[in-house]
Amino acid sequence: MADADCQQLLDELRASIRIVNQRARRYRTWHVLLLVSLVGGLLATALAGESAMGGKKLPEMALSMTTGGPLSELAPGWRLVCGLVSLLNLLATAATAIENLFKISQRRTEASLCVGSLEALRVELATTSHVKEATLDAVRADYAKLLKQYLTIRSIKK
Repeated sequence: MADADCQQLLDELRASIRIVNQRARRYRTWHVLLLVSLVGGLLATALAGESAMGGKKLPEMALSMTTGGPLSELAPGWRLVCGLVSLLNLLATAATAIENLFKISQRRTEASLCVGSLEALRVELATTSHVKEATLDAVRADYAKLLKQYLTIRSIKK
C-alpha cells in the first residue's frame, strides 16, 4: 500500500512541478512586454521632448517614416505642450516599469522557490527504495504546506 501511495504522491509532485513551470513561463513573457512598453515610452518621450526643445532630427525621422512630408515649425504654445507631454510620459513609463518589474521579479522568485521545494520532496521520495509510512506522511504534510504557501499551485487537485 505504501508503494502505491508513494507513486501517487510522486505523480502529484511531478504534476505540480509541471504546472508551476508552465505558469512561470508567462512571467518571462510579461518581462518582454514590460521592455517593449519601456522602449516605446522612452521613444515617445524623446520625440516629444526634442520637439519641445526645437530639435528636428527625431521629428523629421518620424515624419519621413509616416507621411514623408516637410516638418513645419511648432508655435511656442505647442512646444510647451510637447514638453509637458514628454515629462508626463517619462514619469508614467518609469512608474509603470518600476512597479511591474518588482511584481514580476517577486513572482518569478516565488515560482523558483516553489519548484525547488517540490523537487526536494520528489527527490526525497524517488531516491528511497522502500519508503516508510512516516516519511510518506512527512512528505504529504510538507506538500500540503506548499500548496497553502504558494498561490500559483492552489488549483492543483489534492
